[in-house]
Amino acid sequence: MITLRPLEDETPLEFVERADAHVIKDEEIDSTLKDHFNIREYGDTKRLRLQSRVFWRKFFVEHVRGIHRRGGSRYAAQRYIEKKNGHGGQEMFSQSEIDDLIDSIGKWSR
Repeated sequence: MITLRPLEDETPLEFVERADAHVIKDEEIDSTLKDHFNIREYGDTKRLRLQSRVFWRKFFVEHVRGIHRRGGSRYAAQRYIEKKNGHGGQEMFSQSEIDDLIDSIGKWSR
């Protein structure tokens, strides 16, 4: 198991994104946020997680993969991401990033 500590001059959001990229357990992230950044409220930690682009990329890939498995169209996957893009307060994905994410799943039959 990896123990991740904040880097010097790293913001809480940068730390959460790095921790998400390393697939660190939520409990460990929460503990580090409390110890190093003095963020103790559940709502504050949840808000940080919802601002993480790494979290949303994984979220979108998982849902788009499900649409693909069920035989859905590329258009349906694109509409899903466009509808949810930016809802968590995170920086929005550009159209080219959305296209790359959808194409990374595989060949679409429709």
